[in-house]
Amino acid sequence: MHEVLPSAEIELPGLTTAVEDLAPAAARTELTVGLVPAGDELKAFVEYSSDLWDPDTIERWMRDYVALLGEEVHRALKG
Repeated sequence: MHEVLPSAEIELPGLTTAVEDLAPAAARTELTVGLVPAGDELKAFVEYSSDLWDPDTIERWMRDYVALLGEEVHRALKG
């Protein structure tokens, strides 16, 4: 099991991003991606089976996911 969050700093206007280890010791499913409320923030996480997924692919997907979320938040705030 691996947990991978984007390792590169991601700058999104009006958003603060951080990488934190939130994973349990083993993946419970093939692939799980989620958001967890943490005060006035949302924390993203990914859990995946290393037998099925490559760490580089997961990192790329998570960077794209965070960027997509940022675009949608920015769009919603613009009205």
